[in-house]
Amino acid sequence: MDMKEQHAIVKLNKRRSEIAETAQRGFTVVIGANSLDAAIVREVHWLAKEAGAPLTVYMVAPTKPWVSALITPQAEQIKRLVARLDAQLVTITPKEAVEKITTDWRNALPLRVFFGPRRRWPWDIGVSRALFRQLTSFTKSSGVDATVDAPVPGDTWTHVVWRLDQHRPWYHDYVLSLFAVCIAALSVQWLKNLMPAENLSIVFLTAVIFSATAYGFAAALFASLISVGLFDFFFVSPTFSFSFSSPDNVLLVILFVLMSGITSNLAGRLRDQAEAAQQREGEARALFQLTRDVATSDTVEETYAAVVRQSALLFDAETIVLVPHQGPSDSDASKAASTLQPVYPPQSGLNQDHIEAARWAFAHNNPCGQGTDNFSVLDTFFRPLETANGVVGVLALSNFNSNMLVEDKARRMFDSVCRLSAVAVERARQSQELEDARVISQTESLRSALLSSISHDFGTPLASVIGSTSSLLTYGDRYTPEVTHELLTTVLEEAERLNKFVSNLMQMTRVESGALIPRLQLTDVDDLIGTTLDGAQRRLEKHDLYVEVAERLPLINIDFVLMETVLMNLLENACKYSPPETSISIMAYEKEEHVVIDVKDNGQGIPSEDLGAIFDKFFRVKARDRKIAGTGLGLAICKGILEGHNGSIEALSDGPGRGTTMRIQLPADVSDIAESA
Repeated sequence: MDMKEQHAIVKLNKRRSEIAETAQRGFTVVIGANSLDAAIVREVHWLAKEAGAPLTVYMVAPTKPWVSALITPQAEQIKRLVARLDAQLVTITPKEAVEKITTDWRNALPLRVFFGPRRRWPWDIGVSRALFRQLTSFTKSSGVDATVDAPVPGDTWTHVVWRLDQHRPWYHDYVLSLFAVCIAALSVQWLKNLMPAENLSIVFLTAVIFSATAYGFAAALFASLISVGLFDFFFVSPTFSFSFSSPDNVLLVILFVLMSGITSNLAGRLRDQAEAAQQREGEARALFQLTRDVATSDTVEETYAAVVRQSALLFDAETIVLVPHQGPSDSDASKAASTLQPVYPPQSGLNQDHIEAARWAFAHNNPCGQGTDNFSVLDTFFRPLETANGVVGVLALSNFNSNMLVEDKARRMFDSVCRLSAVAVERARQSQELEDARVISQTESLRSALLSSISHDFGTPLASVIGSTSSLLTYGDRYTPEVTHELLTTVLEEAERLNKFVSNLMQMTRVESGALIPRLQLTDVDDLIGTTLDGAQRRLEKHDLYVEVAERLPLINIDFVLMETVLMNLLENACKYSPPETSISIMAYEKEEHVVIDVKDNGQGIPSEDLGAIFDKFFRVKARDRKIAGTGLGLAICKGILEGHNGSIEALSDGPGRGTTMRIQLPADVSDIAESA
């Protein structure tokens, strides 16, 4: 067993131990039987799935009959959700919750613990404060990472909003509230002619409700006191005097204050819900945009650019993606971290201290930098991008709001973006690795084909040349003139064959490098075909040739020498792959503003599955036998030349033994078409 195999076995065993440890230490959720807990279970499920860890859900269900009847539908909903997610559900009562959960955790310590919403009052639904304190104390002493969700929103009396809009000056709310009360007073002054003024206090209540709805409890309380004062001073007998000690006024103040609190609370909750909905909409839109940009990225650079662009928009920060030159699948995390470098944007502006911090975050799979305990002096935050296969990169954020790491909503959004970015980076790296492997495989295949071609197609002519010349030098005086002529003819033919191979290789190099630039000139198809046939007479002497050129064909704008090379290659192939005494035909005609030239033989034919591949370099070397000499570059050269003329070439065959038609299409000269019309 060599060192590579031993190293591979060590890595495999290490990965297996990590998977076994993760499988043993799963994720845990502690919730009450509340419909709000379903979202937490779903989110933790995805985290556990990414980490490859099991999920256990502890649902604390109250035992009081009136509460149990109230939460039964919600509890059933959570049970169905947990069953659908293939997680383990443990339903326990509040009395046995602490003992049961801590006992399970001592037997198998969880990786992470997530707590659902906590209840404010004994009659609320959620995790009790006592249970929460005991379990969080256990997690701290055991070194388990615990994530705490927000408390359950309280009822109407526990969510009074003092000011709804903190951005406006404080006096703005009171001035407009006073204006509303004055309007209510004018309305009462007009309505007191229709009914007793003592019954019109309800009009002032509208001003109080307006203030509570628009500005919050502080402005509504101010409006309540002003309303009671104006109503008592101007409209209650005796007028123009205050009598605050009156029970009616005291009751009116209490009523106005209660309505202010209730209305401001409802308005605040509605505004909070609207802002939360707008925030969720923005987050969903941003995540969708990131997903779409990543999905439509064609290159690795475009994927990195999409991650940087959307992260910068979401977090209002300068974002940089860092990835290692070799992935964690190729070596351990420390070696991969040593190759970590910024990849996008190209000009990152990170110094060596930043690079070291990013490498530490990658190797330890732990955030560092601004707002953390590690490398806190830096002005940049580094977050490792982790998937189920390990850490794939690091996301660096500069000039951002560090409160994002503390606020639950912002942190959840940040985690979602990082998870999605991690998947995108992993996908990009895998695509790059596949592309590199494909290029290497293709390069090796071409190299092997080229070496095979040179060793065979160059070796055979050289052997013939060496054999013929050595025979002439050794026994030349003994040969008859006919034998000498035959040997010299062999030397000439094999030398021409070698020259053809070298020319094909050089011409293929020119085609692929873009150095082959056609020198276009208007050409008559008859002249092109005639010149080509003059140069191919010796090759065609063993075949019957038929030429059919349509009358009044338009001119074609081509490089005469290059196009002659194309036709010569096609005629040579037709001669090589057709038995002697068979026919070869050339037909030229016009079709849809194109001049079409067909070179047809009655030779071996081409299988249908190979028709599209015969224009690949060295195809014949890979797929055909070696009885017929050639490098397999002729058709590839023809295709490259025709594409340089905005033309095309295709092979048509009914199958083996039924011959082949090579069809060339070249754009006709438009002006010549108009004149002929």
